[in-house]
Amino acid sequence: MQEAGEEKRRGVKRGCEGVFMSKIGKGEKVTLAVGSANPNKVRGIRKAAARLFGATGAKVIGMDVDSGVSDQPFNEETIKGATNRARKIAAKVKADYAIGLESGIFELGGRYFDVQWCAVLHEGKVHLGCSMGFEIPRAQAERLKRHKITLSELYDELTGDRDIGKKEGVINYLSRGVLKRSEMTEQAFLCAMIPVMKKFRK
Repeated sequence: MQEAGEEKRRGVKRGCEGVFMSKIGKGEKVTLAVGSANPNKVRGIRKAAARLFGATGAKVIGMDVDSGVSDQPFNEETIKGATNRARKIAAKVKADYAIGLESGIFELGGRYFDVQWCAVLHEGKVHLGCSMGFEIPRAQAERLKRHKITLSELYDELTGDRDIGKKEGVINYLSRGVLKRSEMTEQAFLCAMIPVMKKFRK
């Protein structure tokens, strides 16, 4: 009985993969729903999707959903926020992949780093990935906690640019234009996609 059940599960899995490959083979677009309308994040997903599915192989839909966590999450709360967003966008939009993105501050060895996490919900499973991280001063991290503001809001104040979070982010400002927030999104999404890449990457 156990062997029969296992064989049945394998059959379902093979069937799902067959449908997926058939969709790509027919030239149909793969649909990606992003739990954010932030142009930075949507742009990052579009770039990553083009690398995975070709320049015209994917349709990306961005829509704001609630993260269910603090506006400026710290540590594991960041991963929870990304997962919440993936599940909520999946409930609103029919898509092959439901994507949640969340940037948060992580304390490692007494230092603080901004890292973006991505949760991808696909066929009932959540896959996780994260981006590169960059260090912020301890004083700034403590200020975020004390005043309950986001890193983007802090740098809105420090730079006088009120839309820094919707442009290329704090990382772009601190790196003098070398790095972009959309690249963080691209990295996090691609890393989250690793477990399912075997379905369409030979």
